[in-house]
Amino acid sequence: MDIKGHIIGCFDSFKYREIHHIRNKKEPVYYIIRRKSPWAGFFSNYFYVLSHLSYANKKGWISVVDMQNYPTLYTEDSELFGTKNGWEYYFKQPGDISVEQALKSGNYVLSRNEYLGEEGVPVYTINQGHITSDMVKYLYPLQQKYIPVNEAIMTEVNMQFEALIGREKCVGIHIRGTDMKVAQNEHTLPPGVARSQKALEEILELEKNIKIFLCCDEAEIVNNFRDKYGDRVVFLPAYRSIGNTMQGIHMQSSKRPNHKYL
Repeated sequence: MDIKGHIIGCFDSFKYREIHHIRNKKEPVYYIIRRKSPWAGFFSNYFYVLSHLSYANKKGWISVVDMQNYPTLYTEDSELFGTKNGWEYYFKQPGDISVEQALKSGNYVLSRNEYLGEEGVPVYTINQGHITSDMVKYLYPLQQKYIPVNEAIMTEVNMQFEALIGREKCVGIHIRGTDMKVAQNEHTLPPGVARSQKALEEILELEKNIKIFLCCDEAEIVNNFRDKYGDRVVFLPAYRSIGNTMQGIHMQSSKRPNHKYL
């Protein structure tokens, strides 16, 4: 085999094909969503799962997300919250059934390993980083029905919101640094500090005492905003990159407990 054929063969073996283990079509069929791409980012995984949920929904199958046998960057090495399935750290299973139960049923389909842009699942081109209205119209109902956030996380979020913001007026800003300081393949370039602060200044002209909630992945960005806007800047004590690195925090290692989950 020549080198081109060898490379194509490697890619073919890397991609899972859809495998059917259906013994009785009259019984519920479970669709096990799996991904062999452990280095993908959180929302890459999220939209990947959404595409497969849409596909399974059209087929009349019950979806089950497997990030236990097919771990991601966020799957811990040992059990967490009573599960080894990284998806279940954050979300409930779409069909309220575990991977083990789906496999034990003997009536399941293993997903292929690719974002589904066929079989009636729309493919969207994000417009300069903005989610389009068509995406919202199609994906929001799926998200609401099949990807509810775990109650424990929602409780924590509400407590943090009350502690940081409460009933005060607040503007939220998300600034992605590290690996997103330059344009990436299939990613638009985020606005960065200067453009974000320019937009913020226009808001502050109208709301001089408004709080600023800052979400970012670099400690220097926090320091920059605190120096410029003082104590009105609030943020969570999250893990942040130190130094001018191009490595995303999801690819960085840390000795803190449950680093992958957090």
